Amino acid sequence: MRTMQVVEVNPKDCVRWKFADRSAFEFGDIHILAQDIVKHGQIEPVILRKLNSAEAQYEVIAGSRRWKACLEAGIPLKGIVQNLTDEQAAIAQIKENQQLPLCDYSKGIYYARLIKGKKITIARLAASIGCSKPKLQNFLAFDKVPKAIWEATGNLLKITSRTAATIYSLSQKGSKYIDALIESAPDIRKGAGSVTLKRKVIKIVGGDGATNKPPEEIVLPSGVVVARWSKGGIQFAKDLPFNQKAFEKVVIQFFEKDLTQ
Repeated sequence: MRTMQVVEVNPKDCVRWKFADRSAFEFGDIHILAQDIVKHGQIEPVILRKLNSAEAQYEVIAGSRRWKACLEAGIPLKGIVQNLTDEQAAIAQIKENQQLPLCDYSKGIYYARLIKGKKITIARLAASIGCSKPKLQNFLAFDKVPKAIWEATGNLLKITSRTAATIYSLSQKGSKYIDALIESAPDIRKGAGSVTLKRKVIKIVGGDGATNKPPEEIVLPSGVVVARWSKGGIQFAKDLPFNQKAFEKVVIQFFEKDLTQ
């Protein structure tokens, strides 16, 4: 197995990769991290890539907080220099940051930048982050929502990808819905669920089905919507892996038990 060599570089000779995933509001207290590194040393090296530019010698692919901390403290930055393609860089960053508590907004904007920049395909990205394509589309919705809604919301830490998909869907109905979403910004900021938010927006807009209850969704713990109740029936999501015989068996067992009691 090839051992990765850790090198020390001047943090001033580095720039952050433009497709980095952490939003500015999620950097936390860099000053505290800088003090900790000065006192205890930098435990984990960052991942670097050579950059042929007059601006800098290296790009920080993963480990932006450590780089910023070393920059503030004025101490050398420990890193591993790797020759990575953009797709490999994206995957390396995803793997390193999977254990970090990044909010859905940061993930969604990051994924959208990668897709729009043609650094990775949707299929490859979905496989890398371990989620279905429909759920990935929920994350990508963050980048499609009108900026005015996010500006009115302010703090985006509590917004889930599922809610972002609902916000985007509602915003496509026209300016009245966008205005209603902006009015609902305090609820969005507090983490209102998609069903609750949809009801409120429809109520604000008035008419156009305001008295109708939105269809209830059947959602897995992972956040993937698998089905919706509609007109007394159930409609399953498209492209859902479906074993008809196994499903029929479960339905029969359910009603057999319920009707014989």
